[in-house]
Amino acid sequence: MRRKSNILLKSLILAVLVLDSAICALAQNWSANVDIPQGLVIFTFPDNGTSPLFPGDVYKNFEGYTLRNDSIKESLIQDMGSNTIEGVEPWGLSLFLKRQIPGNGFAPSNSSTPNLYRIIVQGYTCINKTTGPIKNARMRVRPCKLFRNNLFAIAMEDKSSYPSSHSCNAWGVSTLLASANPWHCDTIINRGFAHGQSRLIGGVHWQSDIDHGRFLATACFARLFACSDFLSDLENARIEVCEQLNKPEFPTFEELYANEDTLSLLTKCVPAPYTLTDPVGGSDMLQYVQKARACTDAERQAAIAQSDLSTGNVLRCFAPVLGDTLTIESHPATYHLLDMCLQMCRRMCGLTQGRYDRIRPFDYFNTDPMTHEDIDSLRSNSPYPSLHSAMGWVAALTLVMVRPDIQNDILHHGILYGDNRVSTGASWQSDVDMGRLVACISLVHTTSSSEFITAVRNAQAEFTTTTNSETYSYAKE
Repeated sequence: MRRKSNILLKSLILAVLVLDSAICALAQNWSANVDIPQGLVIFTFPDNGTSPLFPGDVYKNFEGYTLRNDSIKESLIQDMGSNTIEGVEPWGLSLFLKRQIPGNGFAPSNSSTPNLYRIIVQGYTCINKTTGPIKNARMRVRPCKLFRNNLFAIAMEDKSSYPSSHSCNAWGVSTLLASANPWHCDTIINRGFAHGQSRLIGGVHWQSDIDHGRFLATACFARLFACSDFLSDLENARIEVCEQLNKPEFPTFEELYANEDTLSLLTKCVPAPYTLTDPVGGSDMLQYVQKARACTDAERQAAIAQSDLSTGNVLRCFAPVLGDTLTIESHPATYHLLDMCLQMCRRMCGLTQGRYDRIRPFDYFNTDPMTHEDIDSLRSNSPYPSLHSAMGWVAALTLVMVRPDIQNDILHHGILYGDNRVSTGASWQSDVDMGRLVACISLVHTTSSSEFITAVRNAQAEFTTTTNSETYSYAKE
């Protein structure tokens, strides 16, 4: 009788363990519950032939051809990935991780760093879903097909070009690694940038495909912070990274902000601006003329309202999307979170602007800026990259972490925040695009600070306690 009882008890314990493992596995599979941002409603499609961005894309495509040589061909092939070239690993997560290992300082694995490996695998699963619907809807012709020049004989000519899945996924993996590894953030980010640029040099993507792929990946990265299970895994992943690199603890935000050497290295991938006399500069002028002519009074008024880049005013400018004006009194934790991200973004933009001297559209065409900003103040700093564009985009990315239920509206508003700088004559389109790139980099770096996860949770709590939590994805996850 006792033997039967023991067998029954062991069976019960085994069943509980199996059930517990199944529940844990289900809980850890948070990627299935993340609703990803929809690029189709966020970005303007840079169509071949009809968009003023296209001449610049063409010029950069041919510029990419000039970078092809035997010394970089092998690295380029490895970055591109293929099933048709012997010795090259197929496109996918394993390829992106393998190419990132030197920059990361160690190889993440399910055995040595299970939490880090999980956020990479599941984060990649989320990010990898973003480009397919856009590709199917847009069906943009690839440069290698348009110009009949496919250097590496990779069978992609008939697949849609926009946006670049390689760029999106490689950049996405880089954001996840950099958020968990601030000690190698510069090499991780620059490797992720180079991986995307390989698509341009190989002739299989336009530059705008690559840029929008990075912006979309960062939007997905930001969305993951609205998932409580992701935040828990990231906390544990950071412990693993400290052990791997023999580091005592993560740096604080103030330490990251004060490290000018690292901040400068992080923006090393931002290319120098083109002159207005070359084809890319011509594309800038075409876009300015087109957007200035189409600029509405509402757009001008929005640009005027957004000229003040204080944290309080940025929140006021997002009020039409958020449904309310968030203030330091009403939402102190959200204000603090956004203030951290805006501070880092301003710092990194300032360091990047210090490298370049570029004339603004209103000066080039001898007109007045429609933003009513002080002209001498505008002239005192370079428009490249655009600080307003960067601050608007980083604000949108940050607010997605606390309001994922309206993420697409927030992100679209963040794009408009930068676009009106072109239509009102304050910045060129390439200034705006590179401002968004700096915003992406600065946000990722800010997330790697020791207090960031706590700051996100505190901001999220302000909404779950004042609003029906069923409308928030992170509350359900």
